Amino acid sequence: MCCKVKVNDLFLGAGDGLAQQALRDEGCNVLEKAPDSEYGQFGWVIDPEGNKVELWQPQGP
Repeated sequence: MCCKVKVNDLFLGAGDGLAQQALRDEGCNVLEKAPDSEYGQFGWVIDPEGNKVELWQPQGP
């Protein structure tokens, strides 16, 4: 099962975003970021129970 979560801070430049670090701190495996798209930025994590979670940061104004 995969769920989708809208976030405000997926990535900060080349480093980790706040959302990524918070998820790592909770035991999630942060996967590779997808290339930017017209819809924004996407990333995925596997939670401690093995569920895949999609993170989405919409395009800015």
